[in-house]
Amino acid sequence: MERIVLKINSIPPSLNVIERMYRFKRQKAKDEWESLVGWEAKLQKIIPNQAIQKCKVRLIYHFIDNRGRDPDNYNGKWTLDGLRKIGIIANDTFKHVDLKAVLGEVDRKNPHMEVIIEYERTEDI
Repeated sequence: MERIVLKINSIPPSLNVIERMYRFKRQKAKDEWESLVGWEAKLQKIIPNQAIQKCKVRLIYHFIDNRGRDPDNYNGKWTLDGLRKIGIIANDTFKHVDLKAVLGEVDRKNPHMEVIIEYERTEDI
């Protein structure tokens, strides 16, 4: 089993925050997050030659504080869309991705998100 670890030096807004955004602001925020995912992947040189067809994706959030957060408010949609657009994963459907969101440790100095992608290696990747 191969493994890719992408560290994103930010955390996407929660669904509660997203739902309160005006639609144009929400679309701009989504586009910016997807772009950030792509740039981080390019900087960390983790883009495979061919998009991964089937994988397990774990999202680990490292928040700035220990405040209680609902895991269903961090579903990873924007992150998976970014991974798909940059060409790391072929698609973000149930057929292609087994997704699990995990709340991580507190990181007061550097709140961030880790995306761990596990997949079976094929000769083209």
